[in-house]
Amino acid sequence: MERLDAFISRIPRIYLALLVLVMEFGLFFLDNYVGPDLPLSLLYALMSLFSLRYIDRGYAYLMAILAALGRTYSIWLFNAELQLQPSAEIFFSNAALNLLFCILMDGQMSARAKAEAALDDLSRMTQAIVRKADSGIQVFAADGQCVLANEAAAAILGTTTEQLLHENLRRFSSWRETGLIRLADEVLLTGVSGQYEAQMHTKYGRDIWCIATLGQIALQDGDYLLLVFNDISKFKHAVSEMSAAQQSAQLALLRASMAERRIISISEETQQRIGQELHDDLGQQLTGIAFMTQVLVQKLTALGLREEERDAAKITGLVNNAVAKTRQLAHSLYPVELMGYGLREMLGQLSREVKAIFQLECELSFDESCAVEDPEQVIHLYRICQEAISNAVKHGHASRIELSVSRTNEGIQVKVCDNGVGMDTSRLEESNGLGMHTMRYRAEMIGATLAIDVSVAGGVSVVIELPQKRGGHGIH
Repeated sequence: MERLDAFISRIPRIYLALLVLVMEFGLFFLDNYVGPDLPLSLLYALMSLFSLRYIDRGYAYLMAILAALGRTYSIWLFNAELQLQPSAEIFFSNAALNLLFCILMDGQMSARAKAEAALDDLSRMTQAIVRKADSGIQVFAADGQCVLANEAAAAILGTTTEQLLHENLRRFSSWRETGLIRLADEVLLTGVSGQYEAQMHTKYGRDIWCIATLGQIALQDGDYLLLVFNDISKFKHAVSEMSAAQQSAQLALLRASMAERRIISISEETQQRIGQELHDDLGQQLTGIAFMTQVLVQKLTALGLREEERDAAKITGLVNNAVAKTRQLAHSLYPVELMGYGLREMLGQLSREVKAIFQLECELSFDESCAVEDPEQVIHLYRICQEAISNAVKHGHASRIELSVSRTNEGIQVKVCDNGVGMDTSRLEESNGLGMHTMRYRAEMIGATLAIDVSVAGGVSVVIELPQKRGGHGIH
């Protein structure tokens, strides 16, 4: 039918119109020559249908009227000697039938033409989508021969669409070496779509990472394989680089953590050394000076030098005060005498030192069931409380500090509260001071959490939550 349409479309319409007109008159003659023995209505209808399809709808309606006229008046025209009168009723009846046939055929052909036009538009749009799609698209017959390939497929594989159309999936080394053929056979056999991801070296010299989706297309002439694939080499490269960056970041964090531990360790060692030097060296020297001034006072008394005796006594008192403060500072830096006694004794000593050094109230409330047996946990909790008190005095200008250790459902809670001026809540989470950072890091080192709460009325609460293993009596 398509060949016939193509052949007729090459003939000028005027020639087709003359041909139909001649055939109409031929049918008139044949109709009168053979009479009613040979019904020619179908041939008249075919002339109208031919005119509708290949010439013009107006000409088809004209041929329908002409056919009605011819069938009605041909007997009178060709047999004038019989003096037969034409019948108007027969004319109108033939004309109505012919016109009704033309209208029905015209409507059907118009609808078909619209459907074909819409189908052509859809086909062109589909072809444009396939051609311009970013994903590579290929369609293969059941034997593996490629019947469709778009520009993206050629670009991904490093060739041209014309070359791909000559390829056979089962002989195409680029896909065969990845194991895709087995999945393609399964999809064609079961009709269930499948996905595939592999690294491949194309026969056209490209090394790519490819992700593909395979599906079955069932048509009347057989089943076809649809292959949609994308080059994910950049994504894989980015993932690889991200993984390497994450490893580098983890290594950097590990090194930073080790460095931070080392800094805290060095800080602890430095404090211990300074505390020992204050206690053993400076403390002893000050004690010696105090003893010598006391001897000097006795000598001056014996000589009767009262004025000088009073001055020497003042010097002795000042030196003794310096000795006491040096010992307190040494104990604060390195509470060596309390290391074996636990958290209660160390916090108690801290409370007494705060009272003595800063001349402010510092009360300790300790739940006797809160035993912490790990020396490392004890020293870190001590240092956190020490730093919190230092911040309360230096920055909060507090006049009263409360230390408390209590039991919770999860373990124990150590709290340091002050009545100072507080701190800016908008910058609380952004605080990057060394002291604050060290407090948080010390808490993390012993598996505890540290929270800071600022009261509206003023004052800051530093809360350390140290988990305790269930079923145990202490922190292990």
